[in-house]
Amino acid sequence: MKSLMRTIQGAVAGAVIAAGSVSGAAVLARQQQEQPSEGTKTVRKAGGVLQGSATRRVQPTYPQMAKAARISGAVVVEITIDVSGTVISASAVSGHPLLKDAAVAAAQQWKFEPTRLDGVPVKVIGTITFNFQMDDGLSIEAAEKELQEHPDSAQAHYDLAIAYKNHGRQVDALPALRDAIRLDPKFQIAYRTLGEYLVRPDSNTDTEGIDALKEAIRLDPHDMEAVYVLASVYTRSKRYDEATGLLKQAIADNPSAPEPYIWLARSYGKDKRSEAEEVLKECIQINPNAAEAYAVLGELYTRLGRTADAISILKQGLAVNPSFGRVHFALGMAYYKSGDKESAMNEYNALKRINLEMAESLLSEITK
Repeated sequence: MKSLMRTIQGAVAGAVIAAGSVSGAAVLARQQQEQPSEGTKTVRKAGGVLQGSATRRVQPTYPQMAKAARISGAVVVEITIDVSGTVISASAVSGHPLLKDAAVAAAQQWKFEPTRLDGVPVKVIGTITFNFQMDDGLSIEAAEKELQEHPDSAQAHYDLAIAYKNHGRQVDALPALRDAIRLDPKFQIAYRTLGEYLVRPDSNTDTEGIDALKEAIRLDPHDMEAVYVLASVYTRSKRYDEATGLLKQAIADNPSAPEPYIWLARSYGKDKRSEAEEVLKECIQINPNAAEAYAVLGELYTRLGRTADAISILKQGLAVNPSFGRVHFALGMAYYKSGDKESAMNEYNALKRINLEMAESLLSEITK
């Protein structure tokens, strides 16, 4: 009897183990079906469609430096989403440098509904657009009152300068900026703002403006806006060596940012087009999502008469960002210069859905 019981218990135990093994195998098989393989496909979604599938949205924090500089505008962030709907990479493809980091940080926190193609989980690439908008800030009267209450405040002087500037009294802003710097010699954004005001094309005070911009860059080597303004002043004054030296240093300080490469390519001018080409190629290699680099390189090839190269690189730019108007414009011009007016018109029609003003400019060029 005991022997029979042991036999039954052994059989039951074996059955349980076998059932567990079958159940475990089924679960494992199901998980393997649901889990993406290394060859998981990636699809691209249009920005509006992508944003419509978001289950969690996070708005960016307005950077204090951008507020102080009165900078606003749109930032387009390209993101890659894994099969669970989680953002696994994000990079800004357009927008002001002072706004990009905040936009990317926000985009990384978004969540989306998982996407399947024919029942198979896929990754998704697309873009999110963040709009940074400011109010009109202090009135002149409010800024003057603030300064009366806090005459030793560098920020109060700076706020008054910005209020003057916003109401078209830029000349009156200059003394307030100088006072802000006098009270706080490390007030970086005040140096940059003073420099920007002083190096306008109609200004004769480039020396003070250049010095202010240099100090702004010394205090913050990552202030790309100050770098670009100073580089443009050097280029305008035909101080090309200083312009290229400044931008090469900016690349060394910010190797992953595409803007310094693009500005460096522009600073080379007509005599150093091969150098400009190499810089843009390097930019694309380091940051393959930099749609503007494709556009600038395509424009360069078109000017050199290398329209086949231009068309090839610009098509790559469209694959990176199909809604980037400048690439469509440059591609339309490349087609036109190559004699393919039909393809040029196709780019005009595509551009009409993105930027009507730019589309009309392209049309006027290809119908001359």
